[in-house]
Amino acid sequence: MKSAQVKLPEMRAEGISALRALSDPDYQQRVWIDRIYPKPNFYDDFTLNVNTLYDDTTVLADPEAALGYTLASEAEVRAMRMLADALDSALESVGRAASDAEFMASGSWPGVVASARDALATLTEWSEFARSARHAQAVRAAFPGSCRRRLLRASPV
Repeated sequence: MKSAQVKLPEMRAEGISALRALSDPDYQQRVWIDRIYPKPNFYDDFTLNVNTLYDDTTVLADPEAALGYTLASEAEVRAMRMLADALDSALESVGRAASDAEFMASGSWPGVVASARDALATLTEWSEFARSARHAQAVRAAFPGSCRRRLLRASPV
């Protein structure tokens, strides 16, 4: 799928941000539990990221419906389905009213982190491809024939 076919790239970026948070236990401890925020007027927690992925972007509520809007491939749909399964399992085993610390201490949390890492890798792989494709398109537009071919071969694409 081409980058132009993802209709909601800003919403996709929000989803990727939530995946970064869910895939990083050090960040979770520092920000969600210890409340050491990276800048003033910043807030983040488990619930905010879950709401972003289920409600705001709907990539976990219905990954198939997000294809073409915020997800770019069937591989991304599968990765988000796996994360949804892991999160649903954690929410059921720990309880939806549990604290962030209780979720992180649960036996199901490593599965959530692993699934979020896999999903993040899948989505950012596409994002890297889209950036490299945009780079190649910009080089083609800016430079003539033989010069362009040399630039594209030298590019880390």
